[in-house]
Amino acid sequence: MHSLNLLLALVITPLVGHSLAASLQPILNTTFANPTNVGFYLYVPDRLQARPPVLVNPHWCHGSAQATFSGTRFARLADTHGFLVIYPDSPHTDDKCWDVSSPETLTHAAGGDSLGIV
Repeated sequence: MHSLNLLLALVITPLVGHSLAASLQPILNTTFANPTNVGFYLYVPDRLQARPPVLVNPHWCHGSAQATFSGTRFARLADTHGFLVIYPDSPHTDDKCWDVSSPETLTHAAGGDSLGIV
């Protein structure tokens, strides 16, 4: 939960008071554990709840964060309900698949894509 609060402070605080149209934005400042360099994109709707829920929507194998953003309804639902959507992007450029079976990703806090996403 501490990492989420930090993420929200780093990403949303600069947006307060600005009238930006909702769009998919890369998260460039990652000060949290991200051993495999998972990429991240954030969707912040124009109307955000006071304590917004956060949905994390990883892409399918051979997909991308941008494809998931345009290929799912979560951004439209976020517009309606005022929640945040984080779209992780696989760092594995050869196949854009997630590491779902290594000992690092299957062990709590041991590394791998799962730690970067968390």
